[in-house]
Amino acid sequence: MHDFALVIFTIFSQIAIGALVTLWLLETTGRKISASSGFFISSAVAGIAIVGVLASLFHLGHPFEAYRAIRNLGESWLSREVTVYVLFILFSLAYCFYWKADHPAKRKTVGALATLFGVGTIFSSAMIYTIPAIPAWDNGSTTLSFFLTSVLLGPVLVAVVLQWRKEQMFNCSRITLATTSLSAVFLGVYLTFLFSGLEEAEQTGVQIVNSGMFWIRVALLGVVLAMLFPAIKENKSNRTVYYSLLFFLLTISELLGRILFYSTAVQL
Repeated sequence: MHDFALVIFTIFSQIAIGALVTLWLLETTGRKISASSGFFISSAVAGIAIVGVLASLFHLGHPFEAYRAIRNLGESWLSREVTVYVLFILFSLAYCFYWKADHPAKRKTVGALATLFGVGTIFSSAMIYTIPAIPAWDNGSTTLSFFLTSVLLGPVLVAVVLQWRKEQMFNCSRITLATTSLSAVFLGVYLTFLFSGLEEAEQTGVQIVNSGMFWIRVALLGVVLAMLFPAIKENKSNRTVYYSLLFFLLTISELLGRILFYSTAVQL
């Protein structure tokens, strides 16, 4: 699929942003995280972000002319996305450096700026697709789904790494339960919107429910919810396998959802 490069870019960029914001919030709110673990996570964030932008180049007919995308900031959401994402990557690299150098004050400031540009990236990405030509996209659902991906996957990735490195436990079950539940509700509301909208939106809805990927995604969300409900009351000392499985299932679910997003869009 030609749009698979965009699937990888949007998912990877949103994972990276969600993980960086999670790490920054944990330290800002007083969680004790070792410099080595902070450096490891922030390095992973920068790496994922860079892989995402490299993947996006495969969507371009002339990858080496990608720099042209920043020349129309005043009118183009694509130009804004490219600009703020490059700034996010730069500040995420600086954030990584200050974890390595163990400068808490500087990394909190740099982390705040990276967070700002990360949020701007997700919003700009969503606005690129909020266009009247495709009724299924021309609403707030695109923005909500992009932010949901970031909030779903970022905290779980941080939890996996902290558990793997035997840091103090970060129990993200509550936020993941809330976000997964919201995702499940969102799917139902979104389909209702599609089937009650324009003919092209209804055609998108038909394609979605007729796709095996959609039902696999529904099943994955059901499994995740079944795992999360009992976990929010437990305080196990080692949840490495548990969080790793959560991250894997949610990542597959979001990848399937993003593939459907691109492949089922019907234009006016």
